[in-house]
Amino acid sequence: MVVRRGSNMSAYDAFAKPMDGIRTRSTAGGIITLIASATAVILFISQLFLYSQVEHRHSLHLTESKTSSILTPDRSVTSKEINKVMNKIPVEVHVTFPYMKCADMDFSHDNASKSSGNFQKIHGRDTFLMRPPTADEFGKATGWDTSNKINANRQNGCTLKGKIWISKVGGTLEIMMT
Repeated sequence: MVVRRGSNMSAYDAFAKPMDGIRTRSTAGGIITLIASATAVILFISQLFLYSQVEHRHSLHLTESKTSSILTPDRSVTSKEINKVMNKIPVEVHVTFPYMKCADMDFSHDNASKSSGNFQKIHGRDTFLMRPPTADEFGKATGWDTSNKINANRQNGCTLKGKIWISKVGGTLEIMMT
C-alpha cells in the first residue's frame, strides 16, 4: 500500500521510506530524485561529448634499458663497431601518412630536428628518407585496393623510412606536422 502526501513532487520520490508495510513518499524525496536524475543525465551527456572528441597523439617512448645478449660480437668485428653497437639500439621506422605532404612534415629525436639540421649532424644525412608512398604503401595506409585512382592521390602523401641508432636511455622520437 502506498500512501501519498504533499504535492505532485512526491510522485517522483525514488527514495521512499518504508514504515511497517507502508511506503511513504515525500516532496523532498521527489526533489532529490529529480536533481539526482538531472545530474546523471548531464554527466552522461558530458561523457558522450568527451568520448566523441578525438585527440590523436602518436608517439613512441623508449624506457628502461636492459642488457641484451642479441649483440654478441664475434672476432671479425672491430672494437669501434662493438662500442657503437653495444651502447646503442636500432630503431627502424617505416610510416606512411597518406594525406600529408612531405614538405609539411618534420621529425626529431630528443629536440634535434630535421628542420634545424641537428638531426642530420647527430644521426647522418640519409638516416630517414621522406618520399611519396608507393601504391602498396598508400593502399595499406588507407585500406584501398591498388587501382589507378590511387596513383593520382598518393602524391599528396608521404612515407618516412629509415633506421637510427639511439642510446639505451629514455628518449623521444617525434614525427610532426610543420
